[in-house]
Amino acid sequence: MGGGAGICGMFPDQVNTPGDVVCFTKYLRDDINLPHHFIALEFEEGDLVLCIDCSQFNQETQKAPIYFFDPDRKSTNKLNNSFKDYLIEYLAAGLS
Repeated sequence: MGGGAGICGMFPDQVNTPGDVVCFTKYLRDDINLPHHFIALEFEEGDLVLCIDCSQFNQETQKAPIYFFDPDRKSTNKLNNSFKDYLIEYLAAGLS
């Protein structure tokens, strides 16, 4: 976990610019056929893409699961039930 270059950002007044999560997601949709229900956050080792699955967004809990998307196999691996929980684990691993 956390072996990539870093989670893409969202910058005020700079949406759809390099390094932005919107631009990164659009690029991967064209380049590797990232499914449209995923929002790409970062590349991990082995060309896996860390994604939020918007198709499983829960209105009640305001959570959506985090997956690795493997573009070669067109497969997914669920990592966590929410970005918040993933981020806490990501930061804790970096601090240990």
